[in-house]
Amino acid sequence: MQDRPNRKKATFDWNTEDVLKIIASGLKKGTPYKSNYFPQPNYPSSSADMIMQVDNKMGKSMFNSYNYNERYVFRLGAG
Repeated sequence: MQDRPNRKKATFDWNTEDVLKIIASGLKKGTPYKSNYFPQPNYPSSSADMIMQVDNKMGKSMFNSYNYNERYVFRLGAG
């Protein structure tokens, strides 16, 4: 582990229009998007997304949340 560089933390802001589409899909007929509970979704299992730059895996992101003061949804990541 000492040979590896330290990971850098990052936050990824969600697009507000996309968040509104996710929420609205639960109020319309048809298959809704996966629900995003606020402020912190507690799914029975952990999920992670790969962070890619072109074809290189740069890290992963986990734990989306909502910041009430700033009024945005974000996801934490490390790479």
